Amino acid sequence: MGHVTPSSFRARRTLAWLLLTLLSVAMFGAFAAPTASATNTLVSSVPANNETLATSPTSMTFTFVEPLGPTNVAIATCNGESFPVGGVSVGPDQLTATVSVPNPFPKGSCSVVLNVSSPDSQANGSAGITFNVTADAAVIPAPVETTPTSAGTVSVDGAGSTATVAATDDSTAPATGATAPEAADGATSVGGPLGLARLVATLSLAVLFGSLVLIVVAWPEGVEYILTVRFLRTVWAVAVFSSVCMAILLTAQTTGASVGASLSPTAWIDLKDSAPGLAALARVALAGGCGWVIIRPERCLDQQSQLVALGVPALAVATFGFSRSGGDLVLVGYAAGVLHALAMAVWLGGVVLLTRVVLAGPGEDDLVHAVRGFSRLSTPALLVTIVTGAVQTWRLDRGALFDTSHGRLLLLKALAVGAMVFVGLATRQFVRSRLRKADSMTAPMASRLRRATGMEAAGGLLVLVLTAWMLSLTPA
Repeated sequence: MGHVTPSSFRARRTLAWLLLTLLSVAMFGAFAAPTASATNTLVSSVPANNETLATSPTSMTFTFVEPLGPTNVAIATCNGESFPVGGVSVGPDQLTATVSVPNPFPKGSCSVVLNVSSPDSQANGSAGITFNVTADAAVIPAPVETTPTSAGTVSVDGAGSTATVAATDDSTAPATGATAPEAADGATSVGGPLGLARLVATLSLAVLFGSLVLIVVAWPEGVEYILTVRFLRTVWAVAVFSSVCMAILLTAQTTGASVGASLSPTAWIDLKDSAPGLAALARVALAGGCGWVIIRPERCLDQQSQLVALGVPALAVATFGFSRSGGDLVLVGYAAGVLHALAMAVWLGGVVLLTRVVLAGPGEDDLVHAVRGFSRLSTPALLVTIVTGAVQTWRLDRGALFDTSHGRLLLLKALAVGAMVFVGLATRQFVRSRLRKADSMTAPMASRLRRATGMEAAGGLLVLVLTAWMLSLTPA
């Protein structure tokens, strides 16, 4: 590690601007890509756009200006997550499309986009509506087939409300019910890449913000190290790229369009209809805005620019607090989600900066101060992370932790967090006892601490992987 020389600083600044220019060309070059014509226009719908419903509709109708073709696909999202709906049937007038709803929509905000075709089977645009459901979806029990067999009897009580079936061993009465149709390809094929993009965006933005906080609080000398500058700029480039990818993939999932058709930023306007979508749009802008401080990291130490230098990455991290909408006490959920994301970033960003930069080798007393400062900072950050996580658990799962995949995965995440906290507390205790009077960071001490913080950072990465997985599941 060493100080930034003027020549190397100019070279890396040129490289950073070149990377930003190439990324901008890749993004805005999509404007020139040819897009399919979209001419059909929605006249009316049931439910109407922005309507508030007491209960879920059993079907939806869309009336268009021009005749509809045979290929029409409906894509639904509720509270930012894909929701399966039935097939699309065209009425005799060829102007009305009906979408069945085999499973009731959940409580919250729902959006439905209908991609339609012309009579010659060519794509002919899309139309979307958004509505709110104020009541929880009713549980519909699956009916039981009661066809009598040669050895079975059917008896009905006097009220005609209860039936019992006695069947032989070689006959069964299968339970039948409304089967949720497979979601359209456009909504499911991006699930894996979207989860990966969300994971990388969360990790990179958290590391970016947490590193800046640690530099401001305990390691102002860090901005003078070339390794620190290189580390921050790499993390920022990854954050911008992953945030853009997340917006593209989320657009494809929400609208049902292909990934290629979702490359243009003009297509991202459909994300404005949900809180997770708006958060994704804001994240792209804020991640790009972080470049203002990353190009000159010393801005986070200047009192005149410090608020903006820390505020922009903090807002970028806060957008992850809106990744899941719906459930009870929505405002409480958003507040807990934002605090959870910020506290997690302060801890994770600091531990990653320690592992990758501060403890990369021996050094002077400033490295000791950085490690001590993180020990003081990480404890309250972990406490806030655990408390806000418990609030979200109570709000979304409560007593159903063992009844759903979301709840069981949450229990696994809690075990990972417990192991991570144990390693972290042991490391803090070691720092307090061994670095209390140290005036320099020796090579053996740096190596030993780097292994401990590396294990803690690996635990944090595992928790982020489980969190990204949980966002693809529906809580109780």
